[in-house]
Amino acid sequence: MQQYSSKGASRGGVASCLCVAVATMLLPAAVAAQSNWLAAPALQARLAAGGVVMRSSFDRQHARANVDAAIRVRAAPQSIWKFITQCQYAKMLIPGLRRCTQLRAAGDGSWVVIEHDIKYAPLLPLVHSIFRADLQPPLRMDFHRVAGDLKDETGSWILQPDGAGTTTVEYRVSIKPGFWVPRSVVR
Repeated sequence: MQQYSSKGASRGGVASCLCVAVATMLLPAAVAAQSNWLAAPALQARLAAGGVVMRSSFDRQHARANVDAAIRVRAAPQSIWKFITQCQYAKMLIPGLRRCTQLRAAGDGSWVVIEHDIKYAPLLPLVHSIFRADLQPPLRMDFHRVAGDLKDETGSWILQPDGAGTTTVEYRVSIKPGFWVPRSVVR
């Protein structure tokens, strides 16, 4: 089952726009480059109007949740990059984040290993996650599970500048929790 939605967003600030995009998704963490799903004229119109677009699906057979979301922000990728890569900004983007710690990083800045503790919902346990993020500053971050409570987690942040001062920020995640999660929470 796939769902699409759109939420209004202020063009006021990069952090608030990105926070709305991530808050729309209940699970943090995606695969591959920007897909054709954003090419639909209706979605492009929502993005142009400052809205957040999202689609989600749940694969019952494999107990996997997939979420894609995007927003267009009046900022260059370089201005947005720090919000998606630095722990000090992580709480602005990840609802329920209790702790973010950088464990290791490549000397050349090409990758980082991050540890998160997240409380997604009051009735769910605290989720411990360790992931490696492969960085291609300032346009792309691909991440995957290294250890933790989740059975599998892959995702991407993709920043696509349009050359006119705005950037489409796309977040994609695929998660297999490894523990029971109510479908309403997944949605």
